[in-house]
Amino acid sequence: MRYWTNSGTRKAPQPVYRRALILAMLLLLSACSDPYEHELPASGFVAAGQAEEIASTLKGEDKKLFERWAIRTITSERFPGEPVPANVRLALTNQARYEAIKAEEKAKVEAKLLADQRAYEVEVREREELLKRLKATDSVIKDYFVVSGVSYDIVPIFNSYGSLAYREWQFDLKLNNRTPKEIIGVRGSVLVKDAFGKQLGIYSVRMEPTVPAGKAVNFTVAMRHDPSDPGHVAMLNTQTIFPEWLFDSLAFSDGSAIDESTIANMAGADEIQQQSQTAL
Repeated sequence: MRYWTNSGTRKAPQPVYRRALILAMLLLLSACSDPYEHELPASGFVAAGQAEEIASTLKGEDKKLFERWAIRTITSERFPGEPVPANVRLALTNQARYEAIKAEEKAKVEAKLLADQRAYEVEVREREELLKRLKATDSVIKDYFVVSGVSYDIVPIFNSYGSLAYREWQFDLKLNNRTPKEIIGVRGSVLVKDAFGKQLGIYSVRMEPTVPAGKAVNFTVAMRHDPSDPGHVAMLNTQTIFPEWLFDSLAFSDGSAIDESTIANMAGADEIQQQSQTAL
């Protein structure tokens, strides 16, 4: 910029303008020398060699952060709404946000896996406890009611048109009533194992046979085959299965029953009787 006096002679710039000019030049030089303001290609892609060169000018963890951003650009993996960075600083911001999002997603997945594992462990414990209680009740019922397996088979069931409707497992049993009362029903589960003792499945059963006091009868229990049930599929693919009948309730024609609650009452009565005899 030129300044002229009235006489036409040139006058030196005032100090304030000189300082402004120097400041502007310094800012320009600073911007040019700041590696974080380094402009990136509009394509958003940086070649490996160029990425290493740029990373070498950055500080601390920013070096690795920029390298990870450069590698990610090759895969075109972006977070939703991620803009193409105009310079290195914005590229670092994008990468930091991307990694934060991925870390949050990973934490959610791990939390769900942990919750699922804990739920499974609780389910296993509850199932084991239930089976333990079932066997305890069954051991008492077996003193009064004995089941013997005769044979089993899986047979086709046809509809009225002669077409296959489904298949069912049929278990032929011998039921022995050792009580002085008529039995009219029994409820529990069948635990199915293979020849090596591996548990294939456990299924609820309900039978309503009439078994006279002190007598034994033959009875067939039917269970519909479920091709989507892993246990049923394993049963079908096993040459020999071993059903174990476990009962939690035995019903009599007079309305009485033997189950977990009545067994507890029986145990309590026996304990009271024993304490009374000890006191005498």
